[in-house]
Amino acid sequence: MVLCLILTVIATFNGKIFSWNCLRQSHRCTPWENEHIKSIKAMAIFMCLAIASEMICLLWNLITFCACCLKKYIIHPLMLFSFITTALLLVPVVLYTTSHQKSLDYYYQHRNTELGYSFWLLVGALVLAGVDTAVASLTVCLGSRGF
Repeated sequence: MVLCLILTVIATFNGKIFSWNCLRQSHRCTPWENEHIKSIKAMAIFMCLAIASEMICLLWNLITFCACCLKKYIIHPLMLFSFITTALLLVPVVLYTTSHQKSLDYYYQHRNTELGYSFWLLVGALVLAGVDTAVASLTVCLGSRGF
């Protein structure tokens, strides 16, 4: 989950998927960003929520690791938190691919950045969150059986 958090933070705050200046002050938006401002705001919200959820997962992992008793009961929320993180990361990926696909040519012509880099970081974080969810599910299953 640590690597997932790092990838999500980089993709969120490097300013290549969406511009934080545009989100704060609409007069700084490009015409392309003005056209897609609703999906950009939704992506920013879900990515920030995903970061918060990833931090909760890491904290819960630490609590579970340090717990000396009742581990098989305290570990159950980890699966839920991991699933929520995966869902929160899935939303921006779907939003990006569906709402931006038609106008990507314009965006590439008018902005000198590597847009794909941040998107693929986000996809990597999504894959890692999915793996974390599978590992959490397996851990809960084995933990409840006493392994």
